[in-house]
Amino acid sequence: MNHTPGPWELRGLWIYPAENCDEVGRVSEDYLRPSKELKANGRLMARAPEMLAVLQEAVQHEGVIYMAHYVEDGHYPKCSGPEPAWLTKARAILRAIEKD
Repeated sequence: MNHTPGPWELRGLWIYPAENCDEVGRVSEDYLRPSKELKANGRLMARAPEMLAVLQEAVQHEGVIYMAHYVEDGHYPKCSGPEPAWLTKARAILRAIEKD
């Protein structure tokens, strides 16, 4: 996955890496009339690298959490039932992000 490394920050309606002035994106071309909604969208977009990292970590550690119930002989039990819905959605989001 090739994206500009975070952290990113919102400056007006533009999003920049915190370390330099190379624009990552814009919230809107209508920068003369920033609204509360546009500013909220910008804050959300600026946190994308952090949210991605948290989502990747949650999916990576899911096995530890989902399978952390030991049976008496010290082996992991077989999980019954489907994968949790949040995990299925998280995996789908990561697949969509990671497409070239």
